[in-house]
Amino acid sequence: MDERGAKIRQMRHVETLGATLGLLIILTGPTAAGKTEIRERMTRAEYGKFKPLVTTTSRKRRESERQGLDYHFVTPIAFIEQLDTGVFVEHKEYGGNLYGTTREELERILNGEALISTMEISGAATFPIHVRRVYDADTAERILSKTIVIFVDPESIEAQRERYKKREKGLGSFEVRTVQDRDMMESYGDSFPHRIINRDGEINQAIKRIEDLVKEQFPDLPKDLIS
Repeated sequence: MDERGAKIRQMRHVETLGATLGLLIILTGPTAAGKTEIRERMTRAEYGKFKPLVTTTSRKRRESERQGLDYHFVTPIAFIEQLDTGVFVEHKEYGGNLYGTTREELERILNGEALISTMEISGAATFPIHVRRVYDADTAERILSKTIVIFVDPESIEAQRERYKKREKGLGSFEVRTVQDRDMMESYGDSFPHRIINRDGEINQAIKRIEDLVKEQFPDLPKDLIS
């Protein structure tokens, strides 16, 4: 199918989706800042009605992670095959692995779902560019009008390192990740007006700050969306 035909098919598909918009929170920041832990906590019932937007990745699954809930885990070959078919809105290489957001996952926002995603720094910074590239102008602006990107900072490099060691259990290189983070911050550091600090043992305070930012950005949200 040529590019024009694929675009027409995509527009027809979007037209079948509901008119009620949901919400998308994108959490970004350096490795081991606690983004995934915050997302997991905020998708629990007591925090409201958020659901995870599930990213696809080529990296190996950790013991604590669940297929289809924490990530869609695929092989590197399968990821590239999906990439060639145009299923991703955005994708990036990070830490030697591929990560991507599929159209199917993102379009849940067009059906009224409230979603939380974690995304590496460059992907989060360029997210609007990718959305506008994939969708027609009206659909892209509908999605972006209900999207907020929040940068999560660790309280210190020491706390970040300790969290990484516990998570990776000796796998991978913290130094390689931090160099990649530093490079991305040099390019995209000014792209994040909404920021919080995630201090060890104070995740509830971090979530409260996220909730406050979302309420400030979207004052007309249903009261039962965020507790």
